[in-house]
Amino acid sequence: HDPAYYAEIMATLRRGEVWRGPLIGRRSNDALSFQEATLAPLAGPDGKAMAFVAIKRDLARDTLTERALESRETRLQTMLEGAGDGVIVHNNAGLIADANPSASAMLGVDRDDLLAGRRIGEFFEGRTEAELVKAFRDVVEGAPITLEGNFRRADGQSIPVSLRIGAFLFGGERFLVTMHVDREILKAETQELGTRVEQRTRELHESERRFKRLFRCAPEAMVMVSESGTIVQSNQRAEAMF
Repeated sequence: HDPAYYAEIMATLRRGEVWRGPLIGRRSNDALSFQEATLAPLAGPDGKAMAFVAIKRDLARDTLTERALESRETRLQTMLEGAGDGVIVHNNAGLIADANPSASAMLGVDRDDLLAGRRIGEFFEGRTEAELVKAFRDVVEGAPITLEGNFRRADGQSIPVSLRIGAFLFGGERFLVTMHVDREILKAETQELGTRVEQRTRELHESERRFKRLFRCAPEAMVMVSESGTIVQSNQRAEAMF
């Protein structure tokens, strides 16, 4: 700042008034410091200013904090929107703060409607709303819980679900994330996976049998050797040679 800027500050303080405004200083490492300052005079026995009190806020640090929060919020929103499972963000009372497209589709309720003061307990069967609220309040950060029950869709259909509930802090406020998985879909996917594993196992066994037949009947002498150089298997041609 130029000398006139500081002269105006001092004139304000000598009049016994509080001065508020931006200040640019230097840190110990010689870097510029951008601050929002409040300066107030302390009057002595004679009524004149004998000292000054300064309250400063680091604008650069606040800006970085805001940017970090915005970046985190963007990442969380991207993860929320892209999740294949239904995800609902709510507070301890179950009041819905956000929901992804999968959750909206599962419940059969438009997202804007979900955010218009709806509570997760309106859709969950198997626990009373009071029991849900108690469960939400008992969730400890880093220790998610699982609840089994049914979601009641807007069309009246009941869907068996597993709720995975975790807590996190955002902007100094506590929220809960409830991820719900349709148990029927999960069961079907698990069965399909089991079928694919069985099929692949049979294919591997069949490939192993074909290899052994080819190895045993090959016209050339063939041996299998371990890392130590020990012969662990040989075919008919090799056995005839040795």
